[in-house]
Amino acid sequence: MQKEQHHRVHNSLGIISSLLNKYKDTITPEKLADIDNNIIAISTVHRQLYKGDTLETVYFQPIVEKMSSSLLAQYGLNHDIQILIAAKVNVPQKISTILALMINELITNSLKYAFTNIDEKKIFVTVETKKTNIILTYKDSGVGYDAAFLKQKSEGFGRILLEGLANQLRGKISFFNENGACCIIKL
Repeated sequence: MQKEQHHRVHNSLGIISSLLNKYKDTITPEKLADIDNNIIAISTVHRQLYKGDTLETVYFQPIVEKMSSSLLAQYGLNHDIQILIAAKVNVPQKISTILALMINELITNSLKYAFTNIDEKKIFVTVETKKTNIILTYKDSGVGYDAAFLKQKSEGFGRILLEGLANQLRGKISFFNENGACCIIKL
């Protein structure tokens, strides 16, 4: 059991190392904050694992709540944006860290880009299980994705990271607009 625990921590540190390598040539204070948020996401998953009764699954609702409140506080948006979370599921530990990183990236993108000249600022995060699949549905009430992003002609780091993480888990990811930006990830 202890060997498995060390292996999981090792994998998480490998994810951190990969993220740092992506940014190493052009680290700005904003990117450093993004790295910090990713580390917090990973740490939140591990904290929830150690609090739980099992090391095999992790209850995901408090993880998403902690990450959301941390991101809102960092951006000084605690009272400006409402994040509604429905993630009352147990997620296998093997994918929990990657799923947390995906949610962290989606929320970060919304906080940075979605709410320019928008009055009602809401983010919806749903994580559910259907048969053997885990489905993450993400939506914001912002301006939506631009045309280049939807046509996969955008080479932004966020999209590359999300698609890479989904591929790591052999998942499917789709982006679309529906009264704001929407993303569905099926693992």
